[in-house]
Amino acid sequence: MIGAPLHSGRLRLLALLFVAGWAICVYRLTDIQLLRSASYHEKARRQHLQEQVLQPRRGEILDREGRLLAVDRLLHTVGVHPKYVTDAAAVARGLTTLVGRTDEEWLAEIADHQGYFYAARRIYLLEEPPPSHELPGGLDITEAYRRTYPQRRMASSVLGYTGIDGVGLEGLELDYDNVLSGRAGRIVQQVDALGASIPGRDAAREEPVSGMDLRLTLDAVIQEVLEEELARGVESSEAAAGIAVALDPETGAILAMAGWPTFDPNAPDDVDPSQRRNRAITDPFEPGSVLKLVTFTAALDAGRYTPADTIDGGNGVIQVVGSEIRDVHAHGRMSLGEVLQFSSNVGTVKIARHVGENRLYRYARDFGFGQVTGLGLPGEASGVLRKLPDWYGPALESLSIGYGISVTALQIAAAYAAVANGGRLLQPWLVDAVRDEKGRWHSAGGTQVVRRVMHEETSLLLRGFLRDAVSGGTGKQARVPGLQIAGKTGTARKAGPSGYEAGQYISSFCGFLPADDPKFLLLVIVDEPANRYYASEVAAPIFASTIQRLICHPQNPLRGFQSSIHQVVERPAPVVPDLRRWPAAEAGKALNQRGLRMRFVGEGHTVLSQEPEPLSQVEEGVVVVLHLEAPGITESVSQVIVPDLRGRSLREAAAEASTLGLVLSVEGSGLVRNQNPRAGTLVNRGTDLRVVAGLNSGSGR
Repeated sequence: MIGAPLHSGRLRLLALLFVAGWAICVYRLTDIQLLRSASYHEKARRQHLQEQVLQPRRGEILDREGRLLAVDRLLHTVGVHPKYVTDAAAVARGLTTLVGRTDEEWLAEIADHQGYFYAARRIYLLEEPPPSHELPGGLDITEAYRRTYPQRRMASSVLGYTGIDGVGLEGLELDYDNVLSGRAGRIVQQVDALGASIPGRDAAREEPVSGMDLRLTLDAVIQEVLEEELARGVESSEAAAGIAVALDPETGAILAMAGWPTFDPNAPDDVDPSQRRNRAITDPFEPGSVLKLVTFTAALDAGRYTPADTIDGGNGVIQVVGSEIRDVHAHGRMSLGEVLQFSSNVGTVKIARHVGENRLYRYARDFGFGQVTGLGLPGEASGVLRKLPDWYGPALESLSIGYGISVTALQIAAAYAAVANGGRLLQPWLVDAVRDEKGRWHSAGGTQVVRRVMHEETSLLLRGFLRDAVSGGTGKQARVPGLQIAGKTGTARKAGPSGYEAGQYISSFCGFLPADDPKFLLLVIVDEPANRYYASEVAAPIFASTIQRLICHPQNPLRGFQSSIHQVVERPAPVVPDLRRWPAAEAGKALNQRGLRMRFVGEGHTVLSQEPEPLSQVEEGVVVVLHLEAPGITESVSQVIVPDLRGRSLREAAAEASTLGLVLSVEGSGLVRNQNPRAGTLVNRGTDLRVVAGLNSGSGR
């Protein structure tokens, strides 16, 4: 009987432990199933379900005639789940059909992998993929979009580009990102214990909503011709850069906007970021004589002068505070129109002194200088127009001839458009309409009058002055036989950290036509021309060649004022476009549009080089030879022979180096004079090719 109490105590302890265990179990069950059931449910869902974002199709960007400038191309990623492959032969056949290679190679790949592997990522499939429910078990195909710019460099600084995630980073792509981007969808897919998705086991799917399309005021034909002529003009004058803007002066619609150098938005990282900016709105400069328009507007509009008045040219020199201002050619007494026609600085300064500071400043401000135009693109600069209390020294005289003020190209174009349209300053605009998901176009822009800056009678007088400046003044090189053109040249010295720099100029010409009923306006600016710098020799010829090509273009984008042509305009020689790195089919189409024949040399789908050289003027019917790159050659050859770049422009050198996979570094400007490594050296792709550039001996002024 002695052990009975001990036995009883053990039983009580066991019973207590048993009850405690049950209590813990009940508590845990209550906690899991009642108190924290939602949390555990979400954790289990995350472990067995995987959410995948479905990228929406980004909206298209079109020119005014519906030509594609930016579009999303559908790409596919193809993968294989060996664990779920039930018919390896069927999967291999599917891969061969969609991706390429052979069935045998794919069967070996499937056998070699235990887990999921990619057969191809973000590619264009060889054939349309079948619906997902028809795919053999284990074969997985997902969709993605890639932003492409079929016109390549055309209007690239205006369009901008997108990042790898499809988000707009520059230009219109950034400014209208919320319109173009659409709304992402999602798919929730079941996964196994290892995290691999289980094919065909979708739990939920929300379809993406495509972005809306943009229709621009740009005309692709005008843009292409303008870019080519600007590039040729910049290279022939060995300049640092060029800018051009074309407007419809009656509406303010931007028809073309170009800059040189430029870039391919399909590969924006291949160039220095400085080449991606839209120079027409981001680069302020002192304009020089093109700004004399403001002085003459103030003089005529305020009634301070009439066309019958004359001004003493002072034999080409006038004293200002602490200095003097000179004319290129000395003049005696001139009519008001002749002062502008011959671009007399002395005459303009005398007019400005009679107009007065207050009136000159007010007209400059009313023309929009010192303010952004309201276009809305990222990075637009306002320029600088100092307020009257900040004027000192020869501020009045400087402003009257286009110094002591900084402007953008778009501001200058808008100011001349006001003269062309009867005195109304219009807000430039670029986006004409937006197309919604139902295919309906909604107006997104239109003519907006900012203010009236002059009387209509004043604009008529100025048009006559500007017409005379082209027919018999400084703008003679802008003439095109058979057309009435009005315009003004400007040659301005460039300022540096310690004053105006010797030999550094900005040359410009702004003109419109026909002079009696303006329908088309074009501004051309050449920055730092090297071998000649007067605007009459540099910018005006670019204007003329552009107008001549547009008038004679098969699609005739300037057909709106054909009635102003009084005689047949001589058709200019065709220009061979830069087709290097273009797909062969598209290159052939571009040549056909210019009336040029072609011959392909070699095999492949991409143009490696061409003869004649890009931007060459040739006779109609000439045969352009396009050398094609053999498939896989560029990637497989690790060494190349260094070409001889001496005597070639930096643009040509850069293109040649890029084609061969060499990294070009440049010292100086102009034509290539020396290079290292030497021509004929065998080097690895990726080698640094250093070139030294300079001017032709004896060239320049």
